Amino acid sequence: MISKLRNRIQGIPTTVNQEFSARHIDSRYLAEFIRFCEQNHLFGDVTPLSQVAVEPRFIAPEPLPESLEQEVDPDVFEMVPKDPAYPFLHAAYNIPTLGIAELSHGVPHIAILGNPGSGRTFALMCIALQSLGLLEFQPPYDKVQAEIDKYEAKLSPEERAKRIKQRIRIAQLAQERMSESDGKTYIGTDEGSERDIPQPYQERVPIYCHLAEIDLEALANQQIIDPAEQLIDLLQKKYSFLAAKTLPQSLYKAIVNGRATLLIDGYDELATENQHTARSWIKGFVQTYPQNYLVVTGAVTGYKWLSDMDISPVFVRPWHTTTVADAISLWHDGEDPLEPEKLETLTHQCRFLPPADIALFINHHLKQSGTAAAVETQDEDRFGWQHKWSQTYFNQHLDDLEAWLPFLQIMAEMELDKGTIRLSTLIERESQQPTWTPLDILDEDEAQNGESKQPSPRRRVTQLLTFLTQNHVLLKRSSQRYQFKHPILAAFIAGEGLKYADSDELAEKALFPSWERAIAYAAEIVPIDVAVKTKLEQPRDVALDSILSVSKWLSYAGKPASWRNHYLRLLGNLLVAPNQFSPIRQRIAAALVSSRDEGAIVILRAAVQNPNPDVRRVACLGLGAIKDVAAVQPISRLLQNSNEGVKIAATLSLGAIGTDDSLVAMVNAMQESISRGVRRAAAEMLALYPEIGYETLYDAVSEVKDILMRRAIIFGLGRIRTNWALITINEVVSSGEEEYYVRLAAMEVFRKIYEKESQGVVGYPHTNSVSWLLDWGAQQQRAGAVDEEATGEEMLHFAMKSRQEDIRYMALLTASQLDLTQSAPVIYQRLFDPNEGVRDMAYQALMNLQHGMDKKLPLPA
Repeated sequence: MISKLRNRIQGIPTTVNQEFSARHIDSRYLAEFIRFCEQNHLFGDVTPLSQVAVEPRFIAPEPLPESLEQEVDPDVFEMVPKDPAYPFLHAAYNIPTLGIAELSHGVPHIAILGNPGSGRTFALMCIALQSLGLLEFQPPYDKVQAEIDKYEAKLSPEERAKRIKQRIRIAQLAQERMSESDGKTYIGTDEGSERDIPQPYQERVPIYCHLAEIDLEALANQQIIDPAEQLIDLLQKKYSFLAAKTLPQSLYKAIVNGRATLLIDGYDELATENQHTARSWIKGFVQTYPQNYLVVTGAVTGYKWLSDMDISPVFVRPWHTTTVADAISLWHDGEDPLEPEKLETLTHQCRFLPPADIALFINHHLKQSGTAAAVETQDEDRFGWQHKWSQTYFNQHLDDLEAWLPFLQIMAEMELDKGTIRLSTLIERESQQPTWTPLDILDEDEAQNGESKQPSPRRRVTQLLTFLTQNHVLLKRSSQRYQFKHPILAAFIAGEGLKYADSDELAEKALFPSWERAIAYAAEIVPIDVAVKTKLEQPRDVALDSILSVSKWLSYAGKPASWRNHYLRLLGNLLVAPNQFSPIRQRIAAALVSSRDEGAIVILRAAVQNPNPDVRRVACLGLGAIKDVAAVQPISRLLQNSNEGVKIAATLSLGAIGTDDSLVAMVNAMQESISRGVRRAAAEMLALYPEIGYETLYDAVSEVKDILMRRAIIFGLGRIRTNWALITINEVVSSGEEEYYVRLAAMEVFRKIYEKESQGVVGYPHTNSVSWLLDWGAQQQRAGAVDEEATGEEMLHFAMKSRQEDIRYMALLTASQLDLTQSAPVIYQRLFDPNEGVRDMAYQALMNLQHGMDKKLPLPA
């Protein structure tokens, strides 16, 4: 590992060093920062991050509606539930996402939100390394582009130059046509016409900070004059003596000049009392140095404070199976090459796992003496798997895990309760009741030989923490605070301790979110009936958080759990309840998928036959996410359903299942259906599969003459990040011969590509600046229906009570995205609206409010 990193540092491109030297960024800081980024992941002690990194993708918040007019071709993926707490349903679908470069083009202050282990810290490290030019993500192998390149390589230089010139001309014509249509300038992207789009992250120096490294208790009692002081101070303590001497001047200058990207991690790991201080410090930094870019990580709940600081949230996109396969291949690089069948099996076993768990699984697999036995394990034997993965990690770093467990459990409980392991608290505890560890054998031997005295509690605890830090079990956040290397490891150790917990303790822990993963680990080895009972007996909230969170325990407990059947029956009944709100029905389906239980398949298969179209639609999407091969035929029959939403969901589901039979059925639907939505859904799902989908779309665009089919293909091409697809779109936009209906689709795709690349994340405006509300409100004021001094929020409340259904719906849609806390009473009233769509949007708005505030909102009476 050391040699790899040394080579990595020495191999930093000269241009990177020169570029940052020109900005007065110290080379010592740069070298040590790169080394830190390469090591700052679960297995950073053995593998540099850049060798196993796959591209992180992000889900931007839904844009606010701009007008009351409905889109001609709405996004077919709007119907896919994108619940970040239960992400494995939308993982299977080709939902729109942003990459790191696109993320940097929008608002300067971003929050990356996700569950523990979802890859938030990994994303920060990728942003840092990519901004330094040390990490580049290659697109998937494109057979079509390879054939084009092969053909062009055989051409003479004159012929190649002619083709390039022609493409440039076509791109220019497309830009001119778009400029005439939209009244604004578009800049080209073809080979000879590079787009001059700024790359903000690459123009700034990255600075990483974990909030546990800051003494927030001391900071709470101070008046923060310059928030950069705390940042520079902790960096000086973190880096070597030589780097610490020079970095204050260079980094402070970068911050003052607005040339820094501050990467802030660990907010959700802090104790509640420290989060307020952390928010104040972040707010002070943003207000004092607004020109710098900021990326902060957080949880999927309790993010309302971000909007108060104009920090826009994005959510980590869960890995699709193609990404999982890429990750497994990278981890096996240098080992025996994986056979396709073996790779497929390993990928299948990683279904519904976040990146951190996938890394633990791959490590466990690689360390097995007989890897074939590990691969042959079937799904029905998954009980106890994740327990073994974490156990393997500890066994690699500690000689006698069982002997270490008592001391590790003390620290794990401390971290889960207080956010960090405090040295002073540990010393006080150990001075009263010492916990034996394997290191004490050495002290006992030395004492018996008269070589040393019994160490003091402070010295002993310090030695233990130093040993565990050196062995990659703990991370030293400061001189007084430590954490386990990853929250998953702390949860595993705490779960081991729950083997001996009595009923009262288990019931108490069940109510704390920080203990959720620990109880899941415990579910693999002991009954957790008391914890489940405690959760299910909690008052129901609008998001059913207490009920649905139990699904995460079921994914560990498996078939042996005595409460399994009762719980699955409860979820099944809630899913198909006749008067159920659609947003919560979607959330139930997402929880069923995340449970990883085969009982979920039984429930969803039955729901596909339900007469309620909404139940059928949600069930289709759930079965697609599970990749239920046996459901291909019943789902295919739903392509003939009279309900448009059901037909589109069935199409998406067939694409998500991804077998030859399901993809053939989906392509047949694209050819035969008269539904624009079905055809577009099929084309965009094809774009998810480089090996099959790219070639299918490429052949179809040159062979198919049907207008509806060609229109759908254009939308599919718009989802492919490859040169030939963009060239085709330019050709259609610039063509005077293409059908106008098809060209309109190409123009829409053209706009989205350029807006996505140049705008990134667009922050939400204040209610006083919402365009549709301003137009509608002005009409109401002219009619005397509303006071001219009404605020934006008051106008929104008035719109929620409008006689027009579309106005009520738009008002609630806007409220659902802006997280307006004061609007809750008015939104509750709309749960009894005569229009079903309005009722569902009101419920979605309440769910969003609950998660933004991280405060339970009661179900309506």
